[in-house]
Amino acid sequence: MATSRKRCTACGEDKRPAIDFYLSRSKLYKFNDGRMPICKECLSSLFKELNAKYSDEVKALYHLCMLFDIYFDRDLVEKSSANNNFSDEDNLLKSYMKNVNSLNQYKFKDSMSSDCIVLDDSLIKEEKENIEEDIYEEREMTPELKKLCLKRWGSGYSDEDYLYLEDNYAEFYEAYAHDTPAERMLLMNITKTLLEGEKSRKSGDKKGYENMLKLVSSMLTDAAIKPSQKKTMGDEVGECFGVFIENLEKNEPVNEAIDEFADVDNIGKLIDGQFVKNFAKVFGLVGDDDENED
Repeated sequence: MATSRKRCTACGEDKRPAIDFYLSRSKLYKFNDGRMPICKECLSSLFKELNAKYSDEVKALYHLCMLFDIYFDRDLVEKSSANNNFSDEDNLLKSYMKNVNSLNQYKFKDSMSSDCIVLDDSLIKEEKENIEEDIYEEREMTPELKKLCLKRWGSGYSDEDYLYLEDNYAEFYEAYAHDTPAERMLLMNITKTLLEGEKSRKSGDKKGYENMLKLVSSMLTDAAIKPSQKKTMGDEVGECFGVFIENLEKNEPVNEAIDEFADVDNIGKLIDGQFVKNFAKVFGLVGDDDENED
């Protein structure tokens, strides 16, 4: 009895489906007997080409997974890399394909459910550098500004750091309360922590970056300027009622009402007649003669 064969769409050779082709969970190959369209040998060759292109076998594997609608999972990659029993150049590919096709938790997953990684970050890096240059190209560190920065922030920062600190502090200073030394110190500490977080992000220190974000959040809470607390200055939509009244008292005194609007509902007259005068009589502040005069 002749064994059924399957043709590889890459090399054109007829091979054994169950042995020479990987299983596929993709809907794209549902009617291709649930197998990859290219054989294991061709898939391995493509993996090696991609590995040479990126000099990174994880990126090569990710690219391959996206091409053939294979589920990609970072944790599974680490597990496959640590536990593989293959010694070939494509050992990661073989180990990963074995795991992704045999473990039940990945049975109904494809590339749409995958983790994402950046294959070529050079364009992103270039764009980021251009943006940073645009931000600071109109700002120069003059001797006067450097003197101010040293006085405010101390030494140990680059000119770029000083500009970052000044720009962010100016935004906080303009938006939030800064009447007391403690408030100004909190704003400065928040700004310095943001700078450290930005440095961690640039260096790829994900844990350090997350720690700085948590610290900033805590500082914002201490300063009562966290967005959820709605305690900004001059923001009528966001500020709480108490801050709104305080700003009115400090900056926009309310004038006495004109006679026409002084007691339009006669509540004042009622309180004066029914409460104020009666209490005044009880405590001997007015006599009956005084009341009759009214």
